[in-house]
Amino acid sequence: MESYDSKSAKIPRTVYKLFHPDSTDLYIGSTADELKVRLANHIYRATSGQPTTVCERMRKLGVEGWKAEALETLVCSKEEIRKREQEFIEALEPNLNSNKAFSPRDENLKLRTEVARLNRLLGNKLNKTRAGRMRELCSCGSKVQKIRMAGHLTTNLHFRRLLKKQDEQANGQPDDKPDEDEIAPEIQVEISAESGEGESSDVHPTTPKSKIPTLPEEVRRDSPKMEGHPGQP
Repeated sequence: MESYDSKSAKIPRTVYKLFHPDSTDLYIGSTADELKVRLANHIYRATSGQPTTVCERMRKLGVEGWKAEALETLVCSKEEIRKREQEFIEALEPNLNSNKAFSPRDENLKLRTEVARLNRLLGNKLNKTRAGRMRELCSCGSKVQKIRMAGHLTTNLHFRRLLKKQDEQANGQPDDKPDEDEIAPEIQVEISAESGEGESSDVHPTTPKSKIPTLPEEVRRDSPKMEGHPGQP
């Protein structure tokens, strides 16, 4: 159910003049009440000591004898009747009106208020849109926008990446470093002091030279020399 706003409601409103027959004093006003009710309100405010220009003048001349007369009645909003009241003030130039009924400043204020309200609504929509476009990390490892996360969870890509990730966690990540047993042993060369020929042996780099087995000197002296290949001198 919509709330009732008396200011914007289109109802009968009247621009009136308040005057005393024995004086040239004049006041222009507007109201949505009956004129006799509005006149009674003016008299009450004057007798209660309100410090406005019209109330002070009514107290000076006496509250009796004042009259309220309609100038124009329209079915409109409060803002529209205020604009019409200001037009009568500018045309008749009453001496008891100390304030303007309506000014461009009021219209600008209302316009700025409406613009600010629209900006707030637009800002909220933009913030929601930006929040929806922000990416978040899915359990499968993909980065997906929030607004598309629900659809992503039902795609084959999500399930494939999820299964792949589970397999990798179950099997463990492959180690890029080779095992110690796969490292090729270094070749150390020992030069005999007597023969001057090099003898090579595959020895682990951590094996001390003192533990490398060698042949007795008598065996090495009596062993026959290897013949060269044919064609060599």
